[in-house]
Amino acid sequence: MVKTLYDKLSGYDRGFNSILIDVESDLENINTERNAKKYDFDSLKHEYDLLSKEIDSVSKKTYTSIMRKYEKNPVFHDAIKGKISINETLEELSKVNYGIRKLLPRRKNPVHNARLDQLSELIDKHYGLRCQGILYPDNFVTTFAEILGAGLVLSNMIATGHFVDVNTDNARSVYLLRTIMPLSIGAILGTVAGIATSEGRFQSPEKFSNQAKFIDEKINQFY
Repeated sequence: MVKTLYDKLSGYDRGFNSILIDVESDLENINTERNAKKYDFDSLKHEYDLLSKEIDSVSKKTYTSIMRKYEKNPVFHDAIKGKISINETLEELSKVNYGIRKLLPRRKNPVHNARLDQLSELIDKHYGLRCQGILYPDNFVTTFAEILGAGLVLSNMIATGHFVDVNTDNARSVYLLRTIMPLSIGAILGTVAGIATSEGRFQSPEKFSNQAKFIDEKINQFY
């Protein structure tokens, strides 16, 4: 699995914070025992300050080294140039998924999808924002209609094969096979499949927004 920029930055961030916590904890323990004159606290405090500066320097170099590898990414490039932040790009792309649009088919939009692919190098991929075309079964309406239509065609094929002579004796059976049964089964299967295929569109936007804002904070801090 390819790691995003967020994965790399947040992973380093956790490790860096862990080091700082350990150093501060050691200093606090030393300060507690200061009255016992076991340590030259002032000298140790000076060494701690020097160590902290060294850690900050190494940290800055590491953060910038990680981010520089993404400077050719158009979304990241726009963010560091101050044109539009990562989170603002996410919000712009998310407009296709507001409200009732979560359930509806979308026209294919290569430009939108290309921008989304660029964003997916920085934060987790949001499959629910893609625009694949009105016949692509990634939404409730298209999936429901396709399943229902397939059910009607299949049932008519079965009915035609079994009931060649439509008379009063089998007319009701033909009607059930060609109309009521496929509509009922298709409606049930279409609903289940529609919910399943549109699941990606109902992902919580908070996770993606938090990741985008995290990168924006690092850009403001180191650029």
